[in-house]
Amino acid sequence: MAPAMETDMEARVARIESDAAHLCMDMAEVRQDVRALRDKLDGAEIRLTEKVESLEARLTGKMDSLEVRLAARMDAMGQDMKEMDVRLTRGIGRAEVRGVLLYITGFGSVLGLMAHGFGWL
Repeated sequence: MAPAMETDMEARVARIESDAAHLCMDMAEVRQDVRALRDKLDGAEIRLTEKVESLEARLTGKMDSLEVRLAARMDAMGQDMKEMDVRLTRGIGRAEVRGVLLYITGFGSVLGLMAHGFGWL
């Protein structure tokens, strides 16, 4: 019985050694896959960083352009507001003069009516 156990034990040890060898080969393949994935991730990180930097540069350029255009429009609007203020001030001045003339005309008409009514004329 001893020799059968011994051969059975040797078979088991051989199988364990074979399984261990397969595990080592599998681990080597896994390491290679992990290295390949790491390299891909590094490449993707570099490409993504380049894209982000180019987008940042484009966006900064567009924002600067927008700032310049907005400042130009604001200056133009300020100039238009000044012109409108001058025209409005002139219009109000003319309206005041017309109002005074209308008041004097109305007062003169009332005096004329009173003069006719009281027989002064």
